[in-house]
Amino acid sequence: MQPITRRSGGYAIPPGLGHKRIGFISGRPELVSSNRRMKGYRDSLENAGITIDESLISAGDYTTETALQCTRDLLALDNPPTAIFAANDQTAVGVFQVAQELGMRIPEDLSVIGFDNIPESKYMGLTTVDQFLSEMVLSQRKC
Repeated sequence: MQPITRRSGGYAIPPGLGHKRIGFISGRPELVSSNRRMKGYRDSLENAGITIDESLISAGDYTTETALQCTRDLLALDNPPTAIFAANDQTAVGVFQVAQELGMRIPEDLSVIGFDNIPESKYMGLTTVDQFLSEMVLSQRKC
């Protein structure tokens, strides 16, 4: 697995996964974290030479309930994404639920990347971004 890195004030999807249609379910637009993750999504696609398709971006709110409808909408497209970057792990839970409803296998039929590395993610086999918040706090205390 390649690491997902923080850069340009946002977070980047790792290159080289082979996907050209990567959906994104955002967080709440008024939150800085959501805007950074959206910027990271856009920057990653641009850096990989992938044209940004606005139909693959769905407005979420960091909840599983909203992610259910966002995922249904994305997967109902005539040309649906082969991967979905969820702005947090709770959103990724919704993606997993809809994939299961549709008989899709993760990662064989749909790749999913979450964010936050909540403890439950290990039981789902979710690829997720860990911000290492405890290390960031320790790093700040040393300054």
